[in-house]
Amino acid sequence: MQVQGEIEGYAARGAQVIAIGQGTGDEAAHYCGKAEVEFACLGDPHKEAYKLNGLERGSWWSVMLKDMIVHPIESVSLIAEADLKAAQLPASDPLQLGGVAIVDREGIVQYRHIASRTDDVPSNQEIFEALDRIAAA
Repeated sequence: MQVQGEIEGYAARGAQVIAIGQGTGDEAAHYCGKAEVEFACLGDPHKEAYKLNGLERGSWWSVMLKDMIVHPIESVSLIAEADLKAAQLPASDPLQLGGVAIVDREGIVQYRHIASRTDDVPSNQEIFEALDRIAAA
């Protein structure tokens, strides 16, 4: 989890990081405990947060096959690093794409990144820039 390595940058900006995963609350707690993260992890087995944020479900082509053909070495590396046990959980959907949202104190989404691939995650720097723009507004 790239956020963990920069957690101080989020804290310095007054941001509270919350990860939302597809499993139950217990499954999310187990996964985050195993990863030793310093932020909250919530489970969303019915994918309500995904739906509310417009996060779509990819196809086998967009999630797996295309990258395996275009970038075979990187794809094999990602598969080797993947948590395959998490992908086998009842609530897990390997085709569900993720995203990032910044929600202000009033509950208004100020920034949203909707992934187009499973590895489509904005960098910490991009998120810091968005947090800084929001704070300056």
